[in-house]
Amino acid sequence: MDKLSLEQELVRLSGTRLVQPEETKERFQFLLSQHPDDKNVIAEYAWFSYDTGDLQQAIEYARRAIALDDAMFSPRFNLGFTYTRLGRYDEAIEEFVNLFERSDPRYVPESPYMYFNFLLMLKSGFDYDESVASLERMIAAHPRLRANGTDVHLRSLNESRTKQIYLLNNNISGFLLFIDLVNSTQYKHDFPGLWQERIVHFLMYTKYAFKTVEFDFIKFIGDEVMMFRPFDGKKSKSRIAQEIFGFVGSRQNWYSSEVNRFNPSLKGVDNSVDNPHRIKAKITLGEVKGAKVFFPYYNEAYDLIGEDVDRIARIKELGYENLVIADQGFVSALSENGPAFADVFSEMVWQQKFKGIKEKVKFYGKLLPG
Repeated sequence: MDKLSLEQELVRLSGTRLVQPEETKERFQFLLSQHPDDKNVIAEYAWFSYDTGDLQQAIEYARRAIALDDAMFSPRFNLGFTYTRLGRYDEAIEEFVNLFERSDPRYVPESPYMYFNFLLMLKSGFDYDESVASLERMIAAHPRLRANGTDVHLRSLNESRTKQIYLLNNNISGFLLFIDLVNSTQYKHDFPGLWQERIVHFLMYTKYAFKTVEFDFIKFIGDEVMMFRPFDGKKSKSRIAQEIFGFVGSRQNWYSSEVNRFNPSLKGVDNSVDNPHRIKAKITLGEVKGAKVFFPYYNEAYDLIGEDVDRIARIKELGYENLVIADQGFVSALSENGPAFADVFSEMVWQQKFKGIKEKVKFYGKLLPG
């Protein structure tokens, strides 16, 4: 593949990595086998790894690209994002400083400076005075930042502007929702074009449908959607839980019917629940306390971070289909509405083995109707 064709292919893959992650990964692996020392292929695969959640692999490939070109912008930018997401703030700061020292600020967009200021605020616990002092110490320790004019750009961002751009809430609580599509492997294999069309339709439909119970859309992650219903003081937690349950747990299973509405293999002969092309939904609900909501990450418009978010995300990895999964917080809030709501969920236990975490996790399940 010539250089121009390779560049065009990398541009194409940048648009498919979130909607077709498996196919994109296969294509990247082929390109890496054909161009093992191409810094652009390696750097783009690092971003693909970041986007699909493999942060350690993102670091590995970003480092490989830097080894080929120490002045390359993209992989250092990637490392800054990735280390931030891992909570390794000092390493993230170091990578951004390396990036700024090697760059001409005339050709650097404003966003890296904004993000770096936000990173300093994140490290200081959103203590603006401390983040400013930290910035000044960092500039004093790196004369190159003054020599190339980067210090002017970094100092130009004040507290209100940085918070306005990135921080939505530093301490937010509410109910988190994941909707994941499962049993879709055969469908994607046999009808790849139709699968992509239907997944986009379903996720957009879901995004707007859940606004009726006041969920805010956060983001798409492959073939799942993540949404959040904050506690705002206007309604009690139990009332919110009842409204959500009424929408997702006690009505006809429109999730399955909607995503399968134009499923070609369900027409006529085989419309059974065992049809391997039938796509099913998995819904996970949980209570989040004291999370942060902001826009810090590449290619993400909105994100929610906190220990409860991580816990609920791990629970959703359970492979149950056509099941509403809830944690103790949601079930307790729902039970406050009276005896009719106290026993609608069944207690379940999962022996969790997820990325080195081994523990028994108690959760609750209810089959979706229909």
